[in-house]
Amino acid sequence: MSLWLTGLHIRLEKCAQLFVFISFIFCLGGCQSISDEQSRLNYFLVGSYTNEPDQGVYLVSYNESDDLLINERVVVSATDPSYLNWQPTINKLYSIGRGLDKKSVINVYD
Repeated sequence: MSLWLTGLHIRLEKCAQLFVFISFIFCLGGCQSISDEQSRLNYFLVGSYTNEPDQGVYLVSYNESDDLLINERVVVSATDPSYLNWQPTINKLYSIGRGLDKKSVINVYD
């Protein structure tokens, strides 16, 4: 399947990659530091919505002082999580994604 955008022929997969990249940039803008002594270190969650096998939801750190992104670990194993919402007051992570049967699913993780 293909998509025509401003006269350029872009494969739908490339559009999905662009969407993930733009979402990532917005995530960087919303990062919060975890303590005063680590004020240059920010953490955020990234979902891996792909057509390829993957791990799920990752915890990623960004160090502002040296511009390093580090994939810290897999937080939860999920199939194609495309939207994430963490509720810190109740310590739950919600994800919307695609199940093994290709239907939309909502998952809740403790």
